Amino acid sequence: QSTWGHLSSMSTDAEAPFSVNATPTPSERDALLPRPRTSISHVYLRKESASWIPDGLLRCCFEVAEVKNASLVRGAPAETGIYLTADSDEKTRNSPWNILRLVLLCVATVASGAANNVTFVLMGNALDNPAFLLYFTTALYSLVYGAWYLWRKRSLKAAAAASGDPTDAKMYHSTKGDMIYYYIVSIVLITVNGAFSQFADPHVNGSLQSLINQATLPLTAIAARVYLKHKFTNLEILGATIVFLGSMLPVLPPLLWDKSKTSTSGKQMDTPFWVIVFLLSDVPSALTNVVQEKILGPDHGVKADEIHYLTWTNIGTIPTYMACTFLSLIPTFGQGGTLSELWTQQVDAFKCFGGVTPLPPGCQAHAWWPICNFVLWFVIYFYMCAVVTAKESAAFQVIVNTLVVPVSAVAFSFRGLVGAGAQTELNQWMIAGIILIPVGIVVYKGEEVIGSPNRAIVPLIARH
Repeated sequence: QSTWGHLSSMSTDAEAPFSVNATPTPSERDALLPRPRTSISHVYLRKESASWIPDGLLRCCFEVAEVKNASLVRGAPAETGIYLTADSDEKTRNSPWNILRLVLLCVATVASGAANNVTFVLMGNALDNPAFLLYFTTALYSLVYGAWYLWRKRSLKAAAAASGDPTDAKMYHSTKGDMIYYYIVSIVLITVNGAFSQFADPHVNGSLQSLINQATLPLTAIAARVYLKHKFTNLEILGATIVFLGSMLPVLPPLLWDKSKTSTSGKQMDTPFWVIVFLLSDVPSALTNVVQEKILGPDHGVKADEIHYLTWTNIGTIPTYMACTFLSLIPTFGQGGTLSELWTQQVDAFKCFGGVTPLPPGCQAHAWWPICNFVLWFVIYFYMCAVVTAKESAAFQVIVNTLVVPVSAVAFSFRGLVGAGAQTELNQWMIAGIILIPVGIVVYKGEEVIGSPNRAIVPLIARH
């Protein structure tokens, strides 16, 4: 039996030292135990364990800087065993530079998310065909991600050639079957979420939509706890609660004050059927978040590259979104009609994008411009979300994204940015949300920023 495959399950009751016949490869070290989110800088040995675990083995396995006695570590667990700690790495992680990097990552995610929201509305105003936009824009940003993927793959191959380690060129670190399985699960969840929200969108008021979307935060936390076995600290729960309350501030007052149940076109709004459909869209959205962490996170099996994941999952949703177009023929979901009429609508949409005159109904001149703007910001925004999920967690990614709604409201208050038709008035509730949500984010990450010696120590070999 390989020492490397069984080291993590060995007990400290071993009667004799074990030996190593060969230097482990990087993949063997990865298989030894899940890497923490920060690299291992030290290994701490209790005295009773040090007699049978060779110092050189630990240095070889984990490329550690130093081996120390864990009994001297403040906050070390009481059980006998070997413990890894990232104490110097934790100091690096809560250094001003890394805190600034995390802040910049959050700011870039929120800014690109707000730009994505603004361009989405402008795109819908320029071309009134949601089913067409669903699959056509997916095809466009799949092309962008595809070009990025080819460049990324070439760069990794060059890096692998330079280092002499072929594993450096890998864009995922699981079996191909596992990778395909999780990607298919993501594609199905993304499609269901997109179809439910897209078709319910015209039937549910914007304020109620914003309120319903806040359910993504607790649903993602529950899914992360059940599926990923993620345990939230009291400080994280407090921070998430503050964020949730801050996200509710901008959406509750308009919902309570606006008693209208009809749209400007006289359509009945907020019927129980469509409210339930829109609410159900939050379930696959939350599940997508945790599956994405399973795919991208360093503590899980797939460990896929963000661009690899985004490219193939978006390509996979193109046929499923095209299939959803036929739901428009169902009177309850769409306008009904015949296959011939549906085909005519798609042809008109392509003419609109291409600027073919005379422009078809529901089309603005130069509609290609807001569509391409949306594609650009979509690519940036979802890449940033993937990076946040990979570097932090699915729960933290959702928490950061709660700030997108009030920041988008600020953007929509500028007529010069969105035009008179899409302009909305900024109120004090939006401003309160913008202030309160960052406070919650700081509280959520407070333990990590301050540093916790207990969280830095991870058992490698301990009593079972």
